[in-house]
Parts: sequence; C-alpha cells; structure tokens
Amino acid sequence: TLLDESGKLVTHAESGLGKDFLPMVERLKRGQLLACAQQALKQSEPVVTEDPGSTCTDCPLSANSAGRSAATVRLEYERKVYGLLSVSVSCQTATDVEELGLFHELATDIAFALHSMELEEQRKQMEQALRESEKKYRLLAENVTDVIFVQDMDFNVTYISPSVTPLSGYSVEEALNKKIQDFYAPDSLAQAMVSFQKAAALANTKKDIKIPPMEYEYVRKDGSTFWGEIKVTFLRDSEGRAVGVQGVLRDISERKRAEEEMRVKDNAIASSINGIA
Repeated sequence: TLLDESGKLVTHAESGLGKDFLPMVERLKRGQLLACAQQALKQSEPVVTEDPGSTCTDCPLSANSAGRSAATVRLEYERKVYGLLSVSVSCQTATDVEELGLFHELATDIAFALHSMELEEQRKQMEQALRESEKKYRLLAENVTDVIFVQDMDFNVTYISPSVTPLSGYSVEEALNKKIQDFYAPDSLAQAMVSFQKAAALANTKKDIKIPPMEYEYVRKDGSTFWGEIKVTFLRDSEGRAVGVQGVLRDISERKRAEEEMRVKDNAIASSINGIA
C-alpha cells in the first residue's frame, strides 16, 4: 500500500484476497489507518499482530485471518516513507526472528525500487521542462540578434540560438559542445561562477528570485573579446525545483566603448580644471 503525506491511499496491490480487499481500500482512501498500520509508520521494525481475528475487530480483513498472524512494516528508504507492506503469515513465522528480518529486507528492497522510480520520474520531468522551454523560445530566438540559450544546472548548453555565430564565431553545433564557462574571459568567469552559485542557492529556497542583469567579458572563437550583458531566469520542473537556466546575451561593446570615452573625457576635464586651479 502506497500512501501520500497525509496517510491517504495513493495505490495498492494485493494477492489472494480479491473483492474481500475492497472494504480496506475504501478505508485507506479516507485515511483511516488501522492501529497496526499507525504503529508501523512510527517504527522501523515490523509490527506483528499474533491474532488479528480477536484483536483487530475493526479490520475488514480480520475474518480472513483465522488461525493466522499478520506482519506489517513501513516502506522506507533514506528517511522517506512510501507506504506499508502487510502480509498474512503462519503463527510460527510471526515469531521467527529470522523470517521477520527477511520480511524487513524485502520491504527495504521495495522501498529502494520506489526511490529509484521516483528519481527516474524527476529526471524525466527535468528533461521535459527543458524541452518545453526550448520549444517555446526557439522561434523567437532564431529571429533576434541577441543570443538566447538554455543550460542545465551543470552548465551544459542544451539550446543556443543561431545568433551565436555572428557574435562569437562559433557555429551552433560548436557552441552546444562547449561548457557555458568556455565563453568567458578569465576574470569574468570567476565573477560569473560566484554569482551563479549564489543565485542557484537562493533559487532552491525562493521561487520568485529575480537576478539583475550582469556585465561580463566574453571570448570569441578567434580569441578576441567583447563585452556582453546577460539576463537569466531559472527553469523549474513541475514541483518547483530549479532544473536549468534560460538566458539572453546582448553585445554591449559599443556601449562600453562610449562609457570609456566619456570616462576619459571626464578625467581630462577634471585634470584641466585642477591645472588651472
């Protein structure tokens, strides 16, 4: 029996009971756990009910347990409880320490399998989130001069617009085979990595994080450099986890040159005034 965080039924499987199990299903849907189930959720070791027929009068299955015992254990892996495993066993088995140990191992194996399935589902959701984002912005990206890109949390570029070629000299295929940090000048790379790590840490605790535009120096394929302004937002899966980054890179070399020329002029004027004084 798999349960959600509130203790209500998610799904179930049974063997040998057929329609006799349906009343139990309805009870689980309402979140009405039996005493043995409640106890099993509180402890790691199996809970043994030696005579369910006489001690569990509210159990819909007690009539099927004449002359037998029951054992119930939680399905737990890495501190996450997925549900419960309950079996009807002989009275002798119910008191056999070794048999109960094997029962516990079986529950752990099932929980591990559920954990693995959960990880695989999360991975698929992450990939789907990235694919949907890429599809959404591909048409726009292919018709602008700014470079639009998508990367995962390991800095692997999964999409980049064709405008990367006139700006950097790299073809789309070449750019996709590079890490995003391969495009940064050394000093800017150090700054960008620190900024990204801080933003990623915040993104895991705050969903509406807003990252201000940043200016970095980038390296073209031929070794020349240019200044770019980058704006990024985090991509999230269906559960709100950050799974990647979508960014827009704009060439601001002309603006930087104009700013430098203005700075030089201001310094020259300031020097002239100081000289007169």
